[in-house]
Amino acid sequence: MCGVFGCDEEQVETHDSPSGEALHYKSGAAPFTGRFSYFHFGQLMRAIVVDGTSNKDLILSIEDGDWVRFNFALSINISMDHIQKAPVQVTSPSWRIIDHPAEKVTREVLTAGSEAKWLTIICKHELIQKLTGRSLDNLPEFFRFVDADQERSSRYRDFILRSRFTSITTDIIRSEVDTALQIAYLESRCTELLCLALEDLIDPIDSDGLPALSVTDIKRIMIAKSHIDEHFLDAPTVKDIASLAGLNRNSLFYGFKSKFGVSVSEYIHTRKLEHAKMLIEHSDQNLLNIADQTGFRHQSSFITAFRKHYGVTPGKLRRRT
Repeated sequence: MCGVFGCDEEQVETHDSPSGEALHYKSGAAPFTGRFSYFHFGQLMRAIVVDGTSNKDLILSIEDGDWVRFNFALSINISMDHIQKAPVQVTSPSWRIIDHPAEKVTREVLTAGSEAKWLTIICKHELIQKLTGRSLDNLPEFFRFVDADQERSSRYRDFILRSRFTSITTDIIRSEVDTALQIAYLESRCTELLCLALEDLIDPIDSDGLPALSVTDIKRIMIAKSHIDEHFLDAPTVKDIASLAGLNRNSLFYGFKSKFGVSVSEYIHTRKLEHAKMLIEHSDQNLLNIADQTGFRHQSSFITAFRKHYGVTPGKLRRRT
């Protein structure tokens, strides 16, 4: 994986603890700029954090073996071949389960220029049974595999990333894991997120009690999101966005939160901070200009918001780059 993301062995940091092992790969050059972290928790669970930007199409060949993947994506633009006999394109914040036979290899393409910000928890079927207290035969149909030796087909399901999932995923991605205590903390958060996902499968509920979305609603909300992505620095009003998408303000507010797990205002705020982080890491602009460009009138409010979102101040991040 290190070779795919363009880093060499000198960029690998290794940290061990009784809870597991953490490996961090950091790359500041093409084809991928950002961080790739791998965590090994005992024999039944592993985790991967990807947080960066691809500078060209990256092709990944994934072989799951007897592991199940739970992917929680805050930002993603990736295509997956050989999923249920048809390619799958994933572009929206969402979470998904992917399970392949041991001999199956999935070809995944991370699109050039896209930001990748996701967590993948990989676990054995044995852990799923252990956490739920159920045999596979008593779990939802997705997990009803007979014998491990028997032929299995590929399984894939996609879900809305609800706010609780978003919050935990964000905490994990932001975490600087370089001590034994932090590795133990990360293992507990990954287990918590995995339990929430399994609970959703066993006893499904709606998206935080929000109204269900029609196909037309979803299309209009995606129009609203595209407009925000193009114009977030101009701070469009919720009223303007709703009008452009053909929705009233309430439909936009509840629909956007149902689809993406955050409100329109929270999403705009996050996009501005992401842009600020990109400028800090990849430009020579001073921090005052970056704060002004991303809509913060006072540098102190910029520093506070940035630290709350990324766990580090803009100045400290600049010194790291």
